[in-house]
Amino acid sequence: MPEIEASLDTVKPDRFSSSDEYAARFAGGWGEYLVWAQNRIVERMLPKEADSIVLDIGGGHGQLLSCYASNNLKATILGSDARCFGQVDCEKQTCITGEITALPLEDNSYHTVVSVRMIPHLDEWQRAIKEMCRVASDSVIIEYPPKLSFNALTPLLFSAKKKFEKNTRTYTLFSHQEIDDEFALHGYDIASRKSQLLLPFVIHRALKSAPPLRWIESACWHLGLTKLIGSPTIVHAVRRSN
Repeated sequence: MPEIEASLDTVKPDRFSSSDEYAARFAGGWGEYLVWAQNRIVERMLPKEADSIVLDIGGGHGQLLSCYASNNLKATILGSDARCFGQVDCEKQTCITGEITALPLEDNSYHTVVSVRMIPHLDEWQRAIKEMCRVASDSVIIEYPPKLSFNALTPLLFSAKKKFEKNTRTYTLFSHQEIDDEFALHGYDIASRKSQLLLPFVIHRALKSAPPLRWIESACWHLGLTKLIGSPTIVHAVRRSN
């Protein structure tokens, strides 16, 4: 599995993803478009039973709060420490702290566990998935960058990407099979897999997701190209029935 350099913080990457600096990467109309591309998929994968309890691991970025509200779900945000809730109001939102790879929670204590912007930045990503599967009673939703996408060019273009974005993070690429196999180890099957966009985020940021880019993305989505080689990918894994 190729790893693109060492992460800025592979121990507690949710510190960065909940920071004001990270939130600025999704500011403005074009940033809202990137979040929309993510949330339209996650919202469809979330449980439909009202008041189902969801655990959002590393969700201090607050990007999925609107999805939970739209689905009438109760969400608990888990961060590695108190510094990982930069974009959420813990007086209004349930927030807890704990190690992502050793969750301080009982088995089957949440209906669904969700984690975006997290897995590719963890050294011990297998342990994280194992813990998510243990804590979920029904399903797990995670996001990752697949090898079969424009991400394959990252080793060649990372220096240019970092020069443009300044605060870009390094990350691990995954094959779909690697993710599937890890969930299978813990008694889960893949129910759904969707990729967000065809073109890399850096292009959308550079051109501020101008209308022509959105038209291209829409066409690629309907033609099935995004499904084949899009990124990041969101997967919905469901616990097998006994």
